[in-house]
Amino acid sequence: MAKIKAYSIKDKKIGEVKAADQIFKAEKNDSLIHFVLKTMLLNKMSKTASAKGRSEVSGGGAKPFKQKGNGRARAGTNSSPLWRGGGVTFGPQNIKRKIKINKKVKRKALFASLTSKVDQTYVFQDCNEYQNSIKKVKDFVGILNELAISGQKILYVSKEMNAREQLLGNINKLKINSVFGLNIHDILNAQTIIIEEESLQQLEETYKNG
Repeated sequence: MAKIKAYSIKDKKIGEVKAADQIFKAEKNDSLIHFVLKTMLLNKMSKTASAKGRSEVSGGGAKPFKQKGNGRARAGTNSSPLWRGGGVTFGPQNIKRKIKINKKVKRKALFASLTSKVDQTYVFQDCNEYQNSIKKVKDFVGILNELAISGQKILYVSKEMNAREQLLGNINKLKINSVFGLNIHDILNAQTIIIEEESLQQLEETYKNG
């Protein structure tokens, strides 16, 4: 079993917990992570650029000048891409094409990215003590200082997203997400990952057959 650093909110102690090898001891696969991340970012692009083709620009009705006798190359329309103000050949068409990522491929990349961050991951235990031990933002910042991760980019994974956002939402560089919202972009972008123990169990339960 993989071992992850654990912090007890109740006892203020640092220990270890065991986690599924499938998720936190996955095979290293940088090329797969790169492919999935690149595809995710491409799918998020707005793709609003658009250019008019020769059939869409104004004009182009009558022949600009007679075919012969004027010393110029023949032309049939002023909407030709060869003319200034004419249509664009093979220009962007404002068509958003989504690239589908196979579910198993996406899951494999997720496990590989979590494995790459296992040494920068903490599991928060005794999260039922939140209301008693962490009543204000400064209480949580005190824990971050104790773990020497204050000021880092932190991904916080919790089942109680709304409650955590109300309390911790204004902490700089801290992003709160759920198990089902986990993605490799957030994982790789984080310097430290904090997973509540209940969320870790939910993560293992969700992917136990994957």
